[in-house]
Parts: sequence; C-alpha cells; structure tokens
Amino acid sequence: MKAAEEKGMLSQSEVYFLTPSATARKLFYYMTCCGHFFSDSMQTEGGAYISIPGRSGDQFLLAYIRRGAIDVENGEVRYTAVKGQAAVIDCGLSFRISPAQGTEAVWIHAGGANIRDFYEQIVSFHGGKQFFCPSAGSRVYTDMLKLVEEQGKGSRISESQASRKLYELLCCMLFNGNLDDGMRSGEPVSDAVAYIDVHYHEELSVEDIAMAVNLSAAYFSRHFRSCTGFSPHEYIILKRLCEAKKLLHESDKTVREIAYEVGYHSEVNFITSFKEKVGMPPAVFRRSVL
Repeated sequence: MKAAEEKGMLSQSEVYFLTPSATARKLFYYMTCCGHFFSDSMQTEGGAYISIPGRSGDQFLLAYIRRGAIDVENGEVRYTAVKGQAAVIDCGLSFRISPAQGTEAVWIHAGGANIRDFYEQIVSFHGGKQFFCPSAGSRVYTDMLKLVEEQGKGSRISESQASRKLYELLCCMLFNGNLDDGMRSGEPVSDAVAYIDVHYHEELSVEDIAMAVNLSAAYFSRHFRSCTGFSPHEYIILKRLCEAKKLLHESDKTVREIAYEVGYHSEVNFITSFKEKVGMPPAVFRRSVL
C-alpha cells in the first residue's frame, strides 16, 4: 500500500516494511508491511490510499478502526468501516481507502499459502461483508496491535512465530472474536454441544437444540457458527460420523446397524455422508484402521 499524499497524517503514524523469505512465502503466513495510522483531517480524493490492481496476488489488508472511519473501494465493492469494526481487503483487486477526520487504525498487509481461503470464509461468515464488529472481549485489535508494536520495537521474532500469530489473528477474525467465546461451561454454545453429544442419535432439529438452550433458532444458528466454525447441522453430522468411526473400529456391527445406531434412517445416506466427509466408504475405513 502507498500513500498518494501525506496530507492529514499525524507524525505518530508508523509504517514498517518486511520482506518474507522464500520459505515463508511457500509455507507460512507472513507480513509485507504493517502500521498504526493517525489522521487529523479529512482525506481528499488525492489523499486517499490506493493500490495498483493485480500486483499483490493472494495478499490481503487486515485493518481495525480504533477511532473515526474509513471509506473503502475494493474492486466493485464499496463500504464504510467505522470505529470498533475490522475489515479485510482483497489486494488482488484495485482498492482505495479514504480515512475520515480523526481516524486511528491498525493495519497489516498479509499473505500466505491459503490466506485467500481464510478471506473467503471470513467474508462468508459475516454475511458476505468485508467488515464486521468483533464481539466483546475480542482479541482482534490487541493481537493486531501487538504484531505492529513488535516491529516498532525491532523484535526479532522468527517467521514461524509471526506465522502462528497471524494464524491466530485470522481465526479470531473468522470466529468474530476470542476463540474461546461461547465454549465455557454454562454458555449457550457449550450447553448446545453437550446437548448434541447426548442426543446426536435422535431426530434433532436446530429448533430443538435452540429451545434446549433458551435461544431463538435464528440467533442460535449464527452464534453457534461464529463460535465453532460449524453450523449446528454440520456439527451433528460430524458427531455422528465420529461415533460411527469408533463403532467401525471397536465392534463387529454391520454398516447398516451402525448407520441406524448413530442416527441415520438409511444405510445409503450414511454411506454417502461418510464418504463425503471422511473420503472413503465405511467398509474401507474399517479395513484401513490400524
């Protein structure tokens, strides 16, 4: 990213540039630049931050707006991210960022082998939007700030350490906050998981589970996915398949018997689901287990 002009940028703004090794580009998540931005005046058309389309490939700009707001144009997408929101910007497309008066933002230009998959999932999880509000207690801002501050202090962390920290940051952005949100004992998602673990072999609907944890079905579905990465329906399927694997390994029961025992009403549906998620039919799995 480059500034077309420095107009409105306060002196405490910081920008750090990094050059990842060939190994990091191939195997790790990495940063090419990062910074902490402060603006004291409205950015004009000429004072916006711009990119040249197609130059950055599978790299993305991650940002958190501490104060103020930024107008973003990314390809054909246009939006305004405001105080308390995080944003992910596809640097493979042209983009223009125009900070408003009094804006403070922390940003990281990041790349990695499958970072585009992260980007697509983050956007999907947040309703197709490139910006979102991290939940209360989220580590998105603090994790991003630490990565930037480490560069300011001249910290010599290894590329593998930086990769792990970027991975955790991406996971926080994906799950909209702290990775442990909603999974503590007594929290709705934790209680829902416990309920599914007991009743997975029964006829379960999202409405049944939501009712068991005293939430509306719509809110429960969104909250469960933001905390676990799975929809409730997908979690039920994966739970049933885990139990089926155990039975295939530890018992002599037929595939048909196992299918019904773990909650399927059709042997064919069970085999189809098992093959789709595991990559092989149940009979082949049984023979392949050591």
